Amino acid sequence: MSEVARAAADSYQLEIQQWQQQRIEKLKSPQSWLSVTNSEVLRKGISRLGSAADEDIVLPSGPSHLGNLTYADDGSISLALANGSQATIDHSPSGKGSIEPFHVNGLAFFPDGTLLLDPVEGSKTPSTIHANTETLKIYSYEGDYHKGEKRLLVTDTQAPRLVNFKGLNYFPIDQSWKITADWEPLKEPREVEVAYIQGSVQKVQIKSKAVFYRDGKRYELMPYMESDDEVLFVFADRTSGKETYGGARFLLTPAAKDGKIVLDFNKAVNPPCAFIPFPNCPIAIPENRLTLRINAGEQKVHEDI
Repeated sequence: MSEVARAAADSYQLEIQQWQQQRIEKLKSPQSWLSVTNSEVLRKGISRLGSAADEDIVLPSGPSHLGNLTYADDGSISLALANGSQATIDHSPSGKGSIEPFHVNGLAFFPDGTLLLDPVEGSKTPSTIHANTETLKIYSYEGDYHKGEKRLLVTDTQAPRLVNFKGLNYFPIDQSWKITADWEPLKEPREVEVAYIQGSVQKVQIKSKAVFYRDGKRYELMPYMESDDEVLFVFADRTSGKETYGGARFLLTPAAKDGKIVLDFNKAVNPPCAFIPFPNCPIAIPENRLTLRINAGEQKVHEDI
């Protein structure tokens, strides 16, 4: 190997190591999926909310009775905090004021999410309940596969999965898995049904595909999401369910340019469902179940996180 090639290989190794470290730091942050402790579909009417076993919605921690949550027939949701709960809405016992929306890795799985709990008048900024180390929000799910359900999302900065997170396992970094693929438009756009891990189905429009070769064989990948800047692939391979998560892995890559798209499988990651049971993650469509072993990227999550 020439000095130039060796320097390029060392630079790539460092790039991926730094990328992996950034990924781990994001998972350690209070805003990661590891902080989610509950996600529950709301029912119409009044629900008692708290950590006591006899509450209608039992929280993992916090006050025994946080308050009464009212989900009205008109779709509005409000919370009457219990005396002595020491909880706040938007950091204020009166519920006035607002903070930035809560973002977690993979927020795309809450399409058009709009918090309806005690909104500030004239503002679409979501409200947030704070109870000790817990944060509670309510999201409205739009789209044909959610059917307008509203769900309570609970996060905790002291969540066991977050506090006990031990890091990730990776395949050895291998630059040969950074592949420049052809980005080929389909003759006609296709509408593909994508199954989700909790049993729902979403229709996705696909206009292009990535085509690459490995060991002389041709492979294709269909995108799950596209934007002007990025493309998300959801794929499975011969390592799925063995060394890697069974449902699928995700690969987020820069958008195609001049008919080419770079697939760096060293940056393939586990979906949120690999870490916690609450998200509703997509499963790889049949076209994206590759008949080769992709020995690159993240392996299975530690079972004890």
